[in-house]
Amino acid sequence: MMEKARRSENAAFLETAIWRGCRHFFEGDEQVPRDVIEANRRLIRRGHSICPECRRPLPSTADLDRWRELGHDLRRPA
Repeated sequence: MMEKARRSENAAFLETAIWRGCRHFFEGDEQVPRDVIEANRRLIRRGHSICPECRRPLPSTADLDRWRELGHDLRRPA
């Protein structure tokens, strides 16, 4: 379903809608904490492509943007 949504002209909306609709199956109530997203952004701004401590690849800025958007609570005003 996600692959089909990504190919759609409404891809951004559909991906967000699908993840929000089924998030509880995969994540429960947990989301990527904002401080984790910001820590990744700081490392990327410093020129890192992998975490200097754990040596794992850092997510792309597009992934970080998507994680932030997926974590947005629609019940709260923007």
